[in-house]
Amino acid sequence: MASLTVIQIRGLIHFSARIMALADVYDALVSKRPYKEPLPHSEAVEIITDCSGTYFDPNIVEVFLEIHEQYLKVSKKFTGK
Repeated sequence: MASLTVIQIRGLIHFSARIMALADVYDALVSKRPYKEPLPHSEAVEIITDCSGTYFDPNIVEVFLEIHEQYLKVSKKFTGK
């Protein structure tokens, strides 16, 4: 498939799936896995910001940046850290 613009992708990928994609990547970045240590919240936010417009819908990243501290609170609640 040829390269698609973000606007074209928005039409192909449901809004809720684009939100879940960002949330899933955040969780993968800040969670310990058998093959990697968790990244700090600030690094995860930086990676997601850097991927705005390529991997992630820029509008969703914009909202994420407004509420990212809530992601940190939820992460801490479930990891105990």
